Amino acid sequence: MSKLSTIARTAALMAVCACASSGASRTPSAATLALYDVNAYRPSSAEAAATPVSRPSDGSSSALTAMGDFVRSRNPQLQFCYEETRAKHPQLAGSATIGVLLAPDGSVTRADVLRRSWQGGGADEVEACVLAKVKTWKFPTDGSTARPYSFSAVFTR
Repeated sequence: MSKLSTIARTAALMAVCACASSGASRTPSAATLALYDVNAYRPSSAEAAATPVSRPSDGSSSALTAMGDFVRSRNPQLQFCYEETRAKHPQLAGSATIGVLLAPDGSVTRADVLRRSWQGGGADEVEACVLAKVKTWKFPTDGSTARPYSFSAVFTR
């Protein structure tokens, strides 16, 4: 019986260590997630006062298509981050959902990893590189208001 409980404890410890090293257990705070909740986003009173009443909604399909096209056009930058890290960590694969807060001019004022799922070592390196790249981007915008946006990136071997 003692040998069985030792095996069970060892297996449990290995599972805990695997989760800790993969980064899967790291989650952003509720306050950080709330920043990126598009449905709850309300512009500041100064932004609202400066926004024309007749502007199209931020969630229009053409605006979302433009945003998606923009992110896809910069995918090689994200893949560079992954490939550079994968050279040191060959088993690395996974995905990350990136949230950005955009200024009215489309520049990124904040970027966070909102969700992640990784296998193998090196996830922290990839995420740091991706966030650094994303923070330099200037997204398409109608120039009327600051807003949140999120997208996912998938990295496979």
